[in-house]
Amino acid sequence: PDQQPTPEKAQRTAPTQPRKRFRPGVALAAFVIVVAVGVAFAIVGNRGSTVAEVEPGPVSSLEDFAGAYENVGSSRQQYLHILEDGTLHFSQNRDLVEDRPEQIMETRFEGAEVLLNEIKGSCVDEDAIANAIYEIQLLENGNLKFVAIEDTCLTRLSTLRPLEFAPVS
Repeated sequence: PDQQPTPEKAQRTAPTQPRKRFRPGVALAAFVIVVAVGVAFAIVGNRGSTVAEVEPGPVSSLEDFAGAYENVGSSRQQYLHILEDGTLHFSQNRDLVEDRPEQIMETRFEGAEVLLNEIKGSCVDEDAIANAIYEIQLLENGNLKFVAIEDTCLTRLSTLRPLEFAPVS
């Protein structure tokens, strides 16, 4: 006769499902991969933000500071753009500071002192006032401050000396 298994017997004879086991090795590997990817993104994301890696104090090169800055602590807006070769561009107009600045100065460092040679601006006419010696300080807050050592150009002195320049984001 055609015997149908009873439901109880069908449960007993049904193939058993493999039990899912927790595998610590697989969990550890997944965790390591997630951490490695996170570290990789953090490293790539921080490229170009070298200013934070430079210690506060006198600056002896401008290559870590390339980019746009604006003055703080003055009612007269002044923008600074530092090119990768250390050339300084100044303008009162943020949109013009990079391509059509009012002042352009070349820099040459001798230790912590920087010789500024103005090649465009109000102090170009005479060699005696085209050149000036400054110290550029990186402050704790990430701003740059120009400290005059020797400068006979009053226009440049009034532009640089009393101000801090904060990075523009």
